[in-house]
Amino acid sequence: MLTDILASLLFPLKTLHSETIHPKLGEFFKSCCLRYTYVSDGSFREHDLAWFLYVISFPALFLGTLRFAFLIFHVGHPFYSTLLADFSFFMGQASFWFLLACLVWFVAALISRVYSEISNYKVSYQEWMKSMIHLQHPEYSRDLSTQRGSKLTLLILRFNLIAGTICAAAVHLPIIIGFPIQWLPVTLAHTFFTAFHGYLVGCYEVNFTILTGHYLYVYGRKHHRMASKAKLVAASTQSDYNEYFIRFLTKFKTRMISLSRDMVKINRFMAPVSSIIFTGTFLNETLCLYLTFFVDIEGPPKYVIRFLGFLTILYGQVIYFIAGSYAQHRYDECVTQLHHLIEFKAMKIPLSLRIKSLIASEYLTERKVFTLLETIDVSTINFIKVQVEMTMLLLMLIGNVKRSYN
Repeated sequence: MLTDILASLLFPLKTLHSETIHPKLGEFFKSCCLRYTYVSDGSFREHDLAWFLYVISFPALFLGTLRFAFLIFHVGHPFYSTLLADFSFFMGQASFWFLLACLVWFVAALISRVYSEISNYKVSYQEWMKSMIHLQHPEYSRDLSTQRGSKLTLLILRFNLIAGTICAAAVHLPIIIGFPIQWLPVTLAHTFFTAFHGYLVGCYEVNFTILTGHYLYVYGRKHHRMASKAKLVAASTQSDYNEYFIRFLTKFKTRMISLSRDMVKINRFMAPVSSIIFTGTFLNETLCLYLTFFVDIEGPPKYVIRFLGFLTILYGQVIYFIAGSYAQHRYDECVTQLHHLIEFKAMKIPLSLRIKSLIASEYLTERKVFTLLETIDVSTINFIKVQVEMTMLLLMLIGNVKRSYN
């Protein structure tokens, strides 16, 4: 706590106005039925198509959530299943579990959307947008890896929306074929709305994970470049010149403090939303694995469930831990280089700079760049622990189902 106070006094943080950073990024978010008033062009023009889709998006997703909740309590009911186009009707014993998985997906997406709306009124939730600058302008970074990563992220964001829409519509194929012909208009209408729901889940849930991974990767690259530069300075004969070394050390520690504070502010919005998505995907990963390996499902739903299970593991678990582990490793590498620079010429550094550097070092050491549920560090070992916990939950689920059928 003392080092945090001293750091805030010695290294005041400078910020930029968000609208000068994102002149056009709002257009992309509007296509995802998201409104961010703190981004230029982030608000909708009334009465156009994008505005209409945004207005109906939350009620549509909420009604879809109620639909799954209702069907869970009326699994296999002929009339309700036909009226509400229950796409799990022909799945047999898998019906309940698949509906439950869909309900969890929708609830997580709803909460993510609510957080996005709250960010328009809570200033502390708006800092995360500054980490998205490279999506709009990859060329702003001189790092080729950051540029390529930003372009790849945009492609993945668009692919997710298409994949979510197609998968959501595809699960209706069995009931389109199998339900009575007189119910075809109702079934097709539900297919259209479910496809829209899949698009929204992709917008609010899947893509948010991709954005979080992009943010962690970009900041990991920033720390990596700083650490690489520090290694060159320490190894260079030019570091023997005290004035040059002092300037570099001053700039290095100030930059590290600034990046650390940026990440703290960004995480105020990113971390709670990611925690909700992580919790939902953890449960759904277990359900999808159970449906894939222990329940006999035929036709298109089998492949859709497998794809959704893979997507859930990827965006709900792997991306968080891989990107988070990378960012944490690069951050720790940077802190190690700061320690090395301080010790490199400890006796030749002016006393005031030495004290500031030591305070900065204490402030930065052992900090976690990103956590889930405020306690889970996104490290490789914790990823393994999560998978072990998921396996135990899956075994408990299998044992409970077996007892219910005995």
